[in-house]
Amino acid sequence: MRIGLIADRVGLGTGGLETYERGLIQGLMRLDQQNHYRIFCRFREAWGSLAAFPGNFIFTPVCPQSTWLRIIWGLPLRLRQARLDLVHVCFAPPLVSPVPTVVTVHDLCPFVHPKFLPPSITLRLRFLLARAIRSSTRIIAVSEATKQDIAKVCGVEPRRIEVIHLGVDAHFQPGIGRCRIESVLRRYRLPDNYLLYVGRVEPRKNLSKLFEAYRILKEGRKLSHKLVVVGKIEPWGKKSLALGRQLGLGNDIVLPGYVAEADLPAIYNGAAAFIFPSLFEGFGLPPLEAMACGVPVIASHIPAHAEMLGEAALFFDPNDAEGLAATINRVLKDDDLREELRAEGLSRVLSFTWEETARRTLEVYRSVVGTETGNLCS
Repeated sequence: MRIGLIADRVGLGTGGLETYERGLIQGLMRLDQQNHYRIFCRFREAWGSLAAFPGNFIFTPVCPQSTWLRIIWGLPLRLRQARLDLVHVCFAPPLVSPVPTVVTVHDLCPFVHPKFLPPSITLRLRFLLARAIRSSTRIIAVSEATKQDIAKVCGVEPRRIEVIHLGVDAHFQPGIGRCRIESVLRRYRLPDNYLLYVGRVEPRKNLSKLFEAYRILKEGRKLSHKLVVVGKIEPWGKKSLALGRQLGLGNDIVLPGYVAEADLPAIYNGAAAFIFPSLFEGFGLPPLEAMACGVPVIASHIPAHAEMLGEAALFFDPNDAEGLAATINRVLKDDDLREELRAEGLSRVLSFTWEETARRTLEVYRSVVGTETGNLCS
C-alpha cells in the first residue's frame, strides 16, 4: 500500500496532537517495513524531530504555511502528485482528496461543550471536524467515549468508527535517578515537594476547582507541598489563574509553562501525586504518563478517565472541591495507598503502547484499501 499521513504538527514542539502524530509515525516505523508512507508535514524540521527513519518513509513539507491555503490548495496538489492508496488525516482534512480518507477524531468538545472555547475557535473547529467526519471512509476515535459522541452528535453509523487508544512513550518510566530529577527541577525553578498537574491551562481542565481544593488543604493542615502546573497557558484560560491569585495562592502555585517532553519524566517522577481535574476529555494522556512514572494518580470521574484509568486511579467528582481535597489528603497520608496506586498504575499502563496503536491503525488501512489482514502489499 501507498499511504499518505497528514501530520501538520510534527516538529512544532507543542505537545497535544503532535504527541499523537509522532507516536503513531514512530510506531508504524517499528512495525511496518513493507508498505510505503509519505508523511505530509508543515516544516522540514519535522524530519529532525524523529529518530532515523526507514527507507519506506518519505517526509514531504507542504506549503504554504497558512492552514487554510494548505487545506484548499497545497495538500490537494500534493495528494494528486503522490498517487496514494489512502490518506490518513490526523486533524484538518484537505479540501478534496483523490483517494479514500481515514480521519482520527480526538474529541467533539466544540459540539458537546462549546462553552469551554472562544466562539471563533468553536466555529472553526466545528467546520473542520464536520468536514473531516463527513468526507472520511473510516473514522478512528481515541476512546469509546469519543465514539459515542461521534455517533450521537454527527449521526455516524458506529460500524464506521474504530476505537484505537493512544500509547505512552517508553521514556516515561519510574526510577529516574535523583540527580537527574534535581537537575530538571533546578532548570525550571521547581520546588522539591509538590503536587503536579500537566496539560493546557484552559476552562475545561477545571483548574479553578483544583485551586479551591488546594486552598482547603492549605487551611486544614500544614501542607508543605507546592502546586506545579505544567503546560501552555491559553488566552482563554487566564481566568483560572486569576482565581488562584484571588484565593491567596500566588506564592504556592508554580507555573513553568510548556516543558520539553524530554524533561517531563523527571518532573513526573519528582511529584508526590498527579492530579487531573478535567471536566471533559476525549482521551487524557497525562494521567497515563504519570502512571508510567510510578506516580499516584487522582482524576476526575468522567467517561474517558474511567475508560483509560480503570481501578488504577482514585476518582473524584470534578465539581466537588472538598471531595478532591479529601482525596489528595488521603493519598499524602497513606503510604500503603500510594504504593498500591503506584503498582496498579504501572500494570495498567502496559496496555497503552504506540506499537499497539500503530498495529490497530494499520488494520484500518488494510480494511479501507481492501487488503486482506496479514497480507502486506508493496
